[in-house]
Amino acid sequence: AVFDSVTTQVARITKTLTVAGGYTVTNWTTSYPITQPTTLDAAQGGRVLFITGAIDVGVQNLRLIRGSTTTNGGGIFNSGATTTISNTLVFSNSATNSGGGILNQNVGKIILNATRVTSNTTATGDGGGIANQGGMVSLTNGSRVQANVTGGWGGGGIANLGGQLTIDASTVASNTATSGGGLYN
Repeated sequence: AVFDSVTTQVARITKTLTVAGGYTVTNWTTSYPITQPTTLDAAQGGRVLFITGAIDVGVQNLRLIRGSTTTNGGGIFNSGATTTISNTLVFSNSATNSGGGILNQNVGKIILNATRVTSNTTATGDGGGIANQGGMVSLTNGSRVQANVTGGWGGGGIANLGGQLTIDASTVASNTATSGGGLYN
C-alpha cells in the first residue's frame, strides 16, 4: 500500500466506521442533509478523507470540499478499504497527480450511491473526478460525475486504470481531458 505521510487530511480513517451528516445538535436520530448540511472542508490544506486498510467505511449525507494534495486523491484517498459513499457531494477538490475528487487503489472498493463528484481537477495525472487504480468502482442510483477536468492524459470524469468499473443508472457528463473526457478505460 502507498501511504502519504506528508499530506494532512481532515480525517484519517483506519477502522471500520460510518461518517454521517445532516444531523442537528438536538436531533441525532433523523438526518436532514438538505436543510442541515454537514461539510468537511479541507480549506485547500490537504485531503478531506484518507481511508486505508482492510476495513468497511460508510460515508453518507456529507459535502466533501476543497481538498488539495500534491500527490493523489484530493477529496478521498481510498487504499484497500471497502467504502460506500451515499448521498454525498465530492466538490472542488484537486490533486497534482491522479484522482482530483477520488483515488481508489490497492484492491480498494468504492460504491457511489446517489453521489455527485463535481468540479474536481488534476494538474498532471489522470481522473479529474475519479481515478481507479486496480480496485473496483461502482456508480449507482443516480450518481453523477460532472464538470471535472484533468490536466493529464485521460479521464476528465473517470480514469479506470487496471480496475473494474460499473456504471448503473448514473450519469457521466461535461468532463474535460485530452483523451476520454468522460471516461478513459
